[in-house]
Amino acid sequence: MMTNKHGRPRQNREEEIKNIIEDTEENLNRTTEFAKEHGAALNEEEMQQIEEKNEHRKETMENLKQSLNKEK
Repeated sequence: MMTNKHGRPRQNREEEIKNIIEDTEENLNRTTEFAKEHGAALNEEEMQQIEEKNEHRKETMENLKQSLNKEK
């Protein structure tokens, strides 16, 4: 079995990254839907926090996808 530079089996690491990307995307979608449904009840600070977290999630997913491409 091929290993990556960290000595971990490559396939396991790829699966791990894919799972994290999926989970992060689910959280992004969930909070986006929550903000749409409850936006009127949220104050400006709460909406800003949601937007900031979602931006962070998008950055995380992009970084993980780049990491995944490097693993190959």
